[in-house]
Amino acid sequence: MSGDQFRVQSQGRAYAAVIGVTLGMLIAGLFIPLALGRTPATISATSGETGDLSFTDGSGAPGLPGATGDPGALPNGKPVKGGKNGAALPGGAALPGGGGGSGGSGAPNTPGAPGSPSPTASGPLTASDQGVTATTIKLGVILLDIESLRPLGFSQPRFSPAEQQEMAQAYIDNINKDGGILGRKIVPVYATINALDSNGSQSPAAVCSKLAEDEKVFAVVGYLNQAASCLTQQHRLPSWIDSSGIAELYTKSQNFLISPRANTERNGANWGDLAARSGVLKGRTLGTVYMDNPDEARPEAALSAGLGEAGYDVAVHGKLANDASTAQFQLGTVVNQMRSAGVDTVFLSTNFVLAIQFVQTAESQGFRPQYHVSDFGSLTAEGLIGGMPASFDGAIAFTQGGFVSKESAADKGCREEFNRATGKSAQPGTDSGSIRQFCFWMRSFAAAARAAGADLTRTGLVSSVMGLGRVALPGLISGSFAAGKTDFGDAYRPMRFDRSCKCYKDAGGAQSGRY
Repeated sequence: MSGDQFRVQSQGRAYAAVIGVTLGMLIAGLFIPLALGRTPATISATSGETGDLSFTDGSGAPGLPGATGDPGALPNGKPVKGGKNGAALPGGAALPGGGGGSGGSGAPNTPGAPGSPSPTASGPLTASDQGVTATTIKLGVILLDIESLRPLGFSQPRFSPAEQQEMAQAYIDNINKDGGILGRKIVPVYATINALDSNGSQSPAAVCSKLAEDEKVFAVVGYLNQAASCLTQQHRLPSWIDSSGIAELYTKSQNFLISPRANTERNGANWGDLAARSGVLKGRTLGTVYMDNPDEARPEAALSAGLGEAGYDVAVHGKLANDASTAQFQLGTVVNQMRSAGVDTVFLSTNFVLAIQFVQTAESQGFRPQYHVSDFGSLTAEGLIGGMPASFDGAIAFTQGGFVSKESAADKGCREEFNRATGKSAQPGTDSGSIRQFCFWMRSFAAAARAAGADLTRTGLVSSVMGLGRVALPGLISGSFAAGKTDFGDAYRPMRFDRSCKCYKDAGGAQSGRY
């Protein structure tokens, strides 16, 4: 099934299955570029090719915004839940690993990279915690099997569980060859979550039980979003997820949940603020689309608050029922509400299935607004939106992913390390998206574990994560860890969707989020 042919079905078991996967696995933005029967194009567009967005810091000056009061709260004091953001960059400061539309060069010492300086063990190593012996650290690695989604039109090149394991093992082997973690070797324990297994041996609950209770691992990395609560809250295992979650998950985990991207509320607030500061909302009437559940309603509320703080009110909050079959029949009603209110700009703050359905429904009724999307719901994944109607052309997206126009130093280092270790020839761009993900996990884990010292414990590891500060890590423009902040991403870049290539192109330089 090609991207052109893909159309979300309104009824049937296939639709229900996709919705289930979306809400559980993809709702916050799967970190890999999913494809629908095609390989997403690697874009070589330079900044400005599709028309740069011009940002202001509120006073009309272009560039990165400076700090505005407490960076963990909205300017009027309303909190963006889920821990404080790292300090905003001073206006005009360079972003490590990005910035200015050029991709940047990143920091010279990427955490966990071969040759990076690291602490040395002092005193004899001992069995200091679950999964830690004098010589080894047992690390859970969760792989994702999406083969069951192929009949529904979903596929991802170079993403079988075996290929994912090869990626993880390449970085683990290199860390071990470089002395391990202060002399301890990482021993991976692999487990696979099947996208459509809700209660079998490859379900999130079963995988959590295997790693936490049977294998008694020290920490977990991988595609574990559906198992995050079980691993972090029930079993107190430091866990690196693939995208992000609502702020409540971070709070309840007591910082044991670690993600590459901003929690969904912080992402929503930054999305609204950046869209407002880009200048494209002037004179526009706004609407949003979301489902009535915490995973979508909370980021939509944060989005609306971010827009409101910048002076833009949302005319129509297009709330859809949490029940998938009910929600699909409400789409036409929401379209009519927006048309009646004069809405001409719509923020799709929902999962990609309902987002696609909304655009299709709007197109069929002659409603063709300007669309805005973000990493939320995986709507920056080209493979998912390649079959969008003509009205989606020119959609504006804000992503925390690195520039497509130039590979950052951190991304390049990860890709070349993998190629050397495996003899493969992965290329920049979407071809190495999954490689960047595994590299992020392993480099940040190794950096934190080394910083925790010889007496390695789970609480010590989490404290070390928050102490890493602002570092260059693969797959993202810029980010930081800080006290109470384990959601890494801080910076965003704008893109525009070009229907002629079914791809996004850079539309401006990196911007530091206010929140």
